[in-house]
Amino acid sequence: MLKLNQIYLGDSYELIRKIPDKSIDLIYTDIPYFYKGGGAKVSKLSERKVRNKEELINISSGIDYSIFDEFIRILKTINICIWCSREQMLDIMNYLILIKSLNITYHLPTLKIRNYTSILQSSL
Repeated sequence: MLKLNQIYLGDSYELIRKIPDKSIDLIYTDIPYFYKGGGAKVSKLSERKVRNKEELINISSGIDYSIFDEFIRILKTINICIWCSREQMLDIMNYLILIKSLNITYHLPTLKIRNYTSILQSSL
């Protein structure tokens, strides 16, 4: 059993098993992104992904979606905010709705960022 108001460092797949059933109100998670080819190579972060691809090989295809079973177990009601890549959305929804047969509602907020080229074009 984990103590309240403490920070724990460890493997989330192991630590989550120590959380009591139906004891959490909300899970806010930023899962490892599924990325192809090491990123878009347009930012410092993408460049680091390419350089560190060997270190990231174990998460380059995202996560093991079975962790959602633990999310469901520990949540009082299903209330999850997930930051993920566009490529992961369908897999996550399929896992929760089709495989787990959950009757849930969902919202897909999107963030549209104009790239540098479109900003230049709009200012001409």
